[in-house]
Amino acid sequence: WDPFTIVHSGANRRDFDTLIRAFDLLIVHYPQCRLELIGANSVREKIPGRPYLTLHGELSDVEMLAVYQKSNFLVLSVTDGGSSNSLNEGMACGLPVVVTAVTNITDYVDDSFSLLFAVNDHVQLLEKMMVLMENRELRDRYSKNARNHALQYDWVKLKDDFFALMTSL
Repeated sequence: WDPFTIVHSGANRRDFDTLIRAFDLLIVHYPQCRLELIGANSVREKIPGRPYLTLHGELSDVEMLAVYQKSNFLVLSVTDGGSSNSLNEGMACGLPVVVTAVTNITDYVDDSFSLLFAVNDHVQLLEKMMVLMENRELRDRYSKNARNHALQYDWVKLKDDFFALMTSL
């Protein structure tokens, strides 16, 4: 992909300071890199403008899918744990993930498709992004693994498993 595109989605419990600090350093090495922020309208005033940054408002499912599909990987910089639809959506689209190592998030990602970084550690986030940017083979493998991981939780599969369980009782 040219330019290289990284997506970050959501506003709840997001750590935009760490994300922007890491990306400001990343752009020195990769000036053509782009950061797509989805769904951050509620915190728009907290996000400093940058030439590499595209700030999307709320997108339709089709528009969001288009952003995910043109991205190379997902970064999710958060302040604390919780479930994350953004993470699930990225994995479902086959995006490798760079995510903050916080409770709950670490419960449903693994090292077959994700790289973890410490809370508020913009240098570690930068290093993890560069690992994926510089290693196409790893990115491709993580992409397949992310998609396969997401498929384990696909509604059709879960529904079928549930009905099989219920009929076995």
